[in-house]
Amino acid sequence: MSTPRRAPLAAAVGEGRRRWPGVALAPEQLEAHLRRVGLDPAAEIPWAAELYLTAACALGDPAALDAFDREYVARLPLYVSRFGLRPDVLDDLRQSLRMRLLLDQPPRIGTYAGRGPLDGWVGLTAVRLALDLLAVQKSAPRPVDPALLTSGLFGATEPAFDLARTHYGPMFQTGLEEALAALGDRDKALLRFHFVERLNIEAIGRIYRVHRATVARWLIDLRRRLLLDVQERLAIEVHLSNTSEFRSLLDVVRDDLHVSLSRILGR
Repeated sequence: MSTPRRAPLAAAVGEGRRRWPGVALAPEQLEAHLRRVGLDPAAEIPWAAELYLTAACALGDPAALDAFDREYVARLPLYVSRFGLRPDVLDDLRQSLRMRLLLDQPPRIGTYAGRGPLDGWVGLTAVRLALDLLAVQKSAPRPVDPALLTSGLFGATEPAFDLARTHYGPMFQTGLEEALAALGDRDKALLRFHFVERLNIEAIGRIYRVHRATVARWLIDLRRRLLLDVQERLAIEVHLSNTSEFRSLLDVVRDDLHVSLSRILGR
């Protein structure tokens, strides 16, 4: 039989389990979470089901993360409807929302303290992220400096690379930008997460709800496809696809591809 001190906690656990079936959170875990956010587990607990869910999300419970994605992240278009964002921008914003709330260490979702509905708290975060995104878009884009790009890609000092450095750097930059523009939204986001924002494959796996090995396969395949696309574009332009010089050029690109990706995707 529960003591009076634990009665509100037991009620909160029951409410959470009813609202989120499949999300397993022990009473002591919820109690510790409530104390962390400044709530007294012995007092009446407002928004108990929401606190139950966010506590489980902060602990990385897969069922809780799926429920949060289904119930709250899915409402992103409603949260930011006033801005009239394009679908591709909404996709980027959706990933940013997941990263902001679920991937920080400790996860920021764990700071929700039940002082209002979770829906409003998530919506406010989404609006702030959208405003940040719009502010960045209003800034003048910084062009990629061909000299910096080619110095990173063609940094070898051997004479065999002199011609490539002098003549093919701008062509390769153009080919790479065209190849990147032809990628799908998920491929672009994957490259940006890994090469620009420096997320490891485990963090990216949490965003897409897949195993880290799956992310590794995605990156390997994407890198291969991107290199082949650039090779085809550059071969058409300079007619060097069968020469040792072009193969040497691709070797340099294969080693230092992350340099150019960081500069182009990070604009």
